[in-house]
Amino acid sequence: MPSLIKCKSLDRKNLELCVVLHQVSFPRPWMLKEFEDLLCLRTTFALFATYKSVFSGFVMGMVCDDRLEILTIAVDPAYRQRGVATCLLKKILHKALSLNLKCIDIEVSSENKSAQNLYQKLGFVLTGQRKNYYTEENQRRVDAYLYRLTFK
Repeated sequence: MPSLIKCKSLDRKNLELCVVLHQVSFPRPWMLKEFEDLLCLRTTFALFATYKSVFSGFVMGMVCDDRLEILTIAVDPAYRQRGVATCLLKKILHKALSLNLKCIDIEVSSENKSAQNLYQKLGFVLTGQRKNYYTEENQRRVDAYLYRLTFK
């Protein structure tokens, strides 16, 4: 049976969809120019996912020395809990391995338990915390948790 989820390289033609998805996913979303600037860098790696051929999520990462830092990941609320984020993260994990990188880093809101559970399920380990890092709605401050997946 073919997979319902397909992951492909992200290019400029999908960036406006990323902007819209970022707006519904984060209280301080990125603007189109930020996506364009990142995508132009040789060190940026970006993927998007479709679920039954519908744009459903994306991930952007940047190679920094011997590691890959995941800059952002977002999944359309209508497609969450269907394996979209898992597919995106597994693909980016394989990319990091193919580049012989040592690890992948990601940060997440201390309140995003679903993402934390997914990262832990994929082998990421909590390595640190940034106090009051994110500004949520109503200017409320939230900690960031730092996770790392180290390759052996």
